[in-house]
Amino acid sequence: MQAGNALRRSGDATRAQERLQRSIELARTGGDPTGGSGAVSLAEIQRLIGQPAESLETLAPFRSIDPAAVEPKVYAQALLGVAMGLLNTGQMAEAGTLLEQALLILEDQQDWTALGLGLVARAVYLMWEHRTQESLGILRHALALGEEHDSPGVAQRA
Repeated sequence: MQAGNALRRSGDATRAQERLQRSIELARTGGDPTGGSGAVSLAEIQRLIGQPAESLETLAPFRSIDPAAVEPKVYAQALLGVAMGLLNTGQMAEAGTLLEQALLILEDQQDWTALGLGLVARAVYLMWEHRTQESLGILRHALALGEEHDSPGVAQRA
């Protein structure tokens, strides 16, 4: 999976997808029906290159599994991915509920980088709901988290 993430960061989406798909297959063969963090990474690539349906399909196992059976941070990141995929396909109400669940987990886990990225996703949701001022406030907080916890990716997105 590390190779897949490195390829993703390098911009080679095709090779990253191939490597992450292999990682997911190995995780599933090893007993993880979700595909773990490899599935989360692959779904993000799929969503960013304009394949929201494929992204939702990749993350589908996370929606039917007992959350206690998955590492909380990975589960929360999967919920964020599903929420963003739903936003991309116009399913606003369900996306908002999943965003709230994910943010609650990430704050509880004190995963500040993922929380900052989740807040950016929440801000996008709020903008689409025409709640601009609330969205701007959340983006400011995401930026502050990114700066406070040395997460330049969060700061750039915010």
